[in-house]
Amino acid sequence: MVIINKIAFSKYSVPAGLLLLNFILKVIYLDKTSIANDEPFSIYIAQMDVHSIVSQLRGGNNPPLFEIILHFWIRLFGISAFSTRFLPLLFSVATVFFIYKTGIDFFNEKVAVISGLLYTFSNYQIYFSHEVRVYSLFALLTAISMFAYFKLIENKHQKPYLVVLILVNILLIYAHFFGLFIPLIQLLCCIFFKEIRIKILKTYFIVVGFIILSYLPYLTVILTRFIDAASNGTWVQPSVWEDLYTMLWRFSNAPVTTVIFLIVLAGAFIQLTRKHFRGISIYGKVILFWFLFPYFLMFLVSMKYLPFNVPVFFDRYVAFISIGFYLTVAVSSDYLFSQHRYGSYLIFLPVAFIMITCKPDVDNKRHVGELMDKVKEIKTGETVTYFCPPNFDCNFVYYYNAGYFKDVNGTDFPGKMHQLLAQDRIYPVIDQDQIDTNLISHADKILFIDAAADFLYPENNIFTFLSQRFPKYKKYNFPEIFALYVFEN
Repeated sequence: MVIINKIAFSKYSVPAGLLLLNFILKVIYLDKTSIANDEPFSIYIAQMDVHSIVSQLRGGNNPPLFEIILHFWIRLFGISAFSTRFLPLLFSVATVFFIYKTGIDFFNEKVAVISGLLYTFSNYQIYFSHEVRVYSLFALLTAISMFAYFKLIENKHQKPYLVVLILVNILLIYAHFFGLFIPLIQLLCCIFFKEIRIKILKTYFIVVGFIILSYLPYLTVILTRFIDAASNGTWVQPSVWEDLYTMLWRFSNAPVTTVIFLIVLAGAFIQLTRKHFRGISIYGKVILFWFLFPYFLMFLVSMKYLPFNVPVFFDRYVAFISIGFYLTVAVSSDYLFSQHRYGSYLIFLPVAFIMITCKPDVDNKRHVGELMDKVKEIKTGETVTYFCPPNFDCNFVYYYNAGYFKDVNGTDFPGKMHQLLAQDRIYPVIDQDQIDTNLISHADKILFIDAAADFLYPENNIFTFLSQRFPKYKKYNFPEIFALYVFEN
């Protein structure tokens, strides 16, 4: 009876503890940082009806699943920073359960706990749990999909997991374009690994068939986006060799932790080669492939040295790879240290380092709230305000006027928002030619918000134009890229 109770305690208390730990670490600073970057855009779009959400996002870089879910969430809980971020927080917390289940069902309890803790104390994951964007959902769906895939390998007759795999993979590709990597990884594993090919290759073609049918309405969209990115590039910078290391650094919190992880991975690889790769299970092979294949492929496709490149090796785009990375480190630690004299201590070395370097209050370095407080403090009815680039509009309005932000129009975005701002003499501009010289000559002050204007419009010349006409000005800096200039007339 005592043994049964211990087993039951371990079965339920450990995953429950991981879930609780995840929740506590990620909720305590949930709304400390400003709603910023693309968060206000997602929140604004999510206020529209579902048809308008789909229409608005068809020309963007992400399919509409997250914003549709957020739409119904907002109707219940509103658009505050805490309420909107609570949704990605829940996605992020739920992910650790499926990481743990993958470890415990297909490896052992040590792998389950280590991978769960690596995920839990990752600043990278905490950051996305605090961001009202798709990436925590992307990670959750990836973890569920791979768990269902493993269950299908274990027993192809488990039809419930086949249904889950089909549904989750469809959700994945409507959550993010790179969600297509997950069924691709699974299909390639079915082809390359004999153990899987024999068991479920024919069954997996059912999954592929449903994915193709479900994605037909969006096929032209993804092809258009890919062709556009290949032809015109994106704002993401091409990859250089050191990015292979710095991306792992993002997954691992700090350089010292990254080095420890790499030593563990290298040690496990050397030990495997000595044993001619005996001792690694088919699930271990899939996890390794899940991490390495998309990691190096996305890096190579993004390299600036190649004649044809599409920069996609970006921290948020590889969120699905990070789950495979944590599992790979956990499996490698178990393989490397389990037979060692001090293995019970060494095996948790990666966890110790990631815990030490964890920062639950990770900053998004975009203090829009503070910036807008200063704008509202300085601005009068006679002040003219300009901001650049124009896509800072949702950030601006979210903190400037909640009524304007909630006054959405699904057929006229961002026109309706800009009309409302114009009533208060606030204008988005891309260069000096859009500044109204007659208007500013009669203003008491001219405010210019530089939201990294030179990055998108390097020849905008706005500051030079204004400073030549109004030599007397003050500058306020806000981390990390914002500057507010106040020109006295």
